[in-house]
Amino acid sequence: MKYGIFSFIILLFVIAACKDERPLTIKDLDEVMIDLRAYQENLGDEIKAGRMKDAKWLAYGMDSVFGEIKRKFKEHRKLEQPFSYYYNLKMQKPIGLIKDAIRKGDTVLGMKGYRLLIKNCNSCHDDNNINKTVRF
Repeated sequence: MKYGIFSFIILLFVIAACKDERPLTIKDLDEVMIDLRAYQENLGDEIKAGRMKDAKWLAYGMDSVFGEIKRKFKEHRKLEQPFSYYYNLKMQKPIGLIKDAIRKGDTVLGMKGYRLLIKNCNSCHDDNNINKTVRF
């Protein structure tokens, strides 16, 4: 009987440990955007150079950072809407174009998606009165 209760308690701990409770970044939105900038700038360089294998790594890394921002910043003093709203409205399409271009090895389509990404990033900054300009 003692072993049954002990086993049950251990099982409860194991189940509780399996929850997907990844820790959120402790960085502020400005700090996370600096990380995003590194991916974005290097992504553009790799697409321009036709190095789609490296562009793929950067595109998926950048989208991963966007995912963390969406999870963490459901509200923020600089945003009128949750970040996921802006991602879905402005980022999803250009990132999809970039990923599609990478799969096809199409640098022209990749640059089209990249230009749209930059335009939409700046549009989002304008919408939220953020005095930062994303460079091409």
